[in-house]
Amino acid sequence: MNKQIQLQNLEKVVEKLEEVYVSPTQAAAILGVNYVTIMRYIKKGKIKAYMVAGRWKIPLSEVLKLIEKGDAEKG
Repeated sequence: MNKQIQLQNLEKVVEKLEEVYVSPTQAAAILGVNYVTIMRYIKKGKIKAYMVAGRWKIPLSEVLKLIEKGDAEKG
């Protein structure tokens, strides 16, 4: 692997480390939906989430994408 590709990969890793993550409860509050709705989004793949130490973490950027699209269901 050449140094340019290694640098690009490293930049991607650093970008992910700098990402802000929220819990499903926090995401639900931001979007104005129920916690169960967020869990359904995770299960259906509508929102990316990661299990960390037994807890779901959602990149804030994913929540903001839903706001931009207007895809958040109410209720």
